Amino acid sequence: MSWGPAVRRFRFLTVTATAGLLTGSALLAVAPVSAQAAAPPAPLSVTTTALPAGTGGVAYSGKLAATGGTKPYSWSLASGTLPPGLSLKSAGTISGKPDAAGTYDFMVQVTDSATSPASAVASESITVTVPALSVTTTTLPAATAGAPYSATLAATGGVTPYSWSVPVGALPAGLTLHAATGVISGTPKTGGNFTFTVAVTDSEQTPATAPAPEAISVRVAGLVVTTGSTLPTADSGAAYSVKLDAAGGIAPYKWALTAGSSLPAGIKLKSTGVLSGTSTATGPNTFTVQVTDAENPAVSATETMTLYVVTPITLAASLPAGIADQFYDASPQASGGLGPFKFQYTGDVPPGLVVQPDGGLAGEPEEVGTFTFPVQVTDSENPPAVVTQNVSLTVTALPQLIERTDLMIAIGGDGTLLYAAGLVAEPRHELGSGGARRNLGAA
Repeated sequence: MSWGPAVRRFRFLTVTATAGLLTGSALLAVAPVSAQAAAPPAPLSVTTTALPAGTGGVAYSGKLAATGGTKPYSWSLASGTLPPGLSLKSAGTISGKPDAAGTYDFMVQVTDSATSPASAVASESITVTVPALSVTTTTLPAATAGAPYSATLAATGGVTPYSWSVPVGALPAGLTLHAATGVISGTPKTGGNFTFTVAVTDSEQTPATAPAPEAISVRVAGLVVTTGSTLPTADSGAAYSVKLDAAGGIAPYKWALTAGSSLPAGIKLKSTGVLSGTSTATGPNTFTVQVTDAENPAVSATETMTLYVVTPITLAASLPAGIADQFYDASPQASGGLGPFKFQYTGDVPPGLVVQPDGGLAGEPEEVGTFTFPVQVTDSENPPAVVTQNVSLTVTALPQLIERTDLMIAIGGDGTLLYAAGLVAEPRHELGSGGARRNLGAA
């Protein structure tokens, strides 16, 4: 048998498959060829071709991307400049608030995490636009002299924050402009129409400024005296001070008495509107004051007022006596102060008596004795004076009458002879202690 052709066929198989040898009738296996080595990673490259545009003063965010190499990547700025206000993070994010208009070209570099790191660079560009800066406030609200005022200026475009100023003209006296907020506030002192120019400046790298004409009309309200017609009460012999008030017109004000008016002796009115002094002239005093403002020409207003000067309020220490089981009606007696008075009982009144709406006590006392209870009196001063003190009321027993054909005797509840009248001429007697009779003389 010839092996030549078989051997040739076997040798062909060793090239394309598994090699083997035939020995006798057996096929001997040969070990397989080693597996092919892993393919190397793709080359590292930046895939971002365009970044979003930005707007001045508005938050911006753009993300760089790459492919190939070994992740994670690290990013950096290779050359050029980012728009002012933006920065590049190592993770590939560009963020911030751009504050200058223009187109900014720069090179970014990405580096992979291989044992021998690979890098790639790419050209990028960001365009930043800044809207035109302008003042949007066209009309300011009117103001009233002497009254608090507040208005806020507004602008659009540019890069915030803004700064405000008044480059031409002036605000009404008493008003100021807050540079950081654009708020005009204060209390105007003078009436009239005031025209001025405000300017707003933004926060760009090269700041932009926009001016705008504005106007405030300050009207003058009518002048009136706001102090009431009845002044706080003055105590006789005590120091007194009250400030008169007015509204409207133009401050400062000047005060005076009108012709023919007079204050209580010892009280004077200053030009500042202060009434002060010490008076002992009790009673009401009515007078007229005049206030004049600082307008040109000046405006005046008048008001008639009443000032009471009173002595301290006092309350009588006792009420009229009453008789048990007999109708009773009496009121506490107050003096000084300014009537009418109001009474309030803060303790228990004698049994059988009831407090009346006018502050009096009425009813039929049920018990004999002297009763003491607190009473509060309030007068009509401005403000009211209030005094509280103990008041007593004595209740006695009903007198007893003894009638005889020849003598009429009235004996009090304590045994005292109150009355004796003889029907015939004979001596009068008084019952003493223990019923003893005492000669009172002939009737």
